Amino acid sequence: AEVNKADQFVDFIVNELKPMIDQKFRTLPDRENTGIMGASLGGLMAFYTTMHHSEVFSKVGALSPSLLHSEKVFDLVTQLKNRDIQIYMNAGEREFSGLLTVYHLMERHLKAEGFTDKQLKTKLVPDGYHEPKVWKDGFEEAYPWFFEEG
Repeated sequence: AEVNKADQFVDFIVNELKPMIDQKFRTLPDRENTGIMGASLGGLMAFYTTMHHSEVFSKVGALSPSLLHSEKVFDLVTQLKNRDIQIYMNAGEREFSGLLTVYHLMERHLKAEGFTDKQLKTKLVPDGYHEPKVWKDGFEEAYPWFFEEG
């Protein structure tokens, strides 16, 4: 059987990288204080990782997520058992149309699956393209929403 590189990457994050970070740094390692965030394909992988390991991650930031590279992420949302998750997604208003189409599909899918405003926050960045300016905006909005508010 062919090895799924995405699953290898997820296993590395969960079984090697996070334990090493928790060992070397003063972290709060429980799921309530653990999130993952990425941009573009990193946004897809952060989302994918959280859907596979909601026992580890309670927060995911998917910035300009390249969701169009995996239809499987929609099924992962539907199959998700532990829905005690906060999801932040953003995209630039001027991203390429394929990314925006799938972004809006996922936004609707998450709402249809019952994710509330306390669990799901989305933003279209005015005049934003697929660029670091959009991702910086997303980080600056997502981080306090995850860890400082409420």
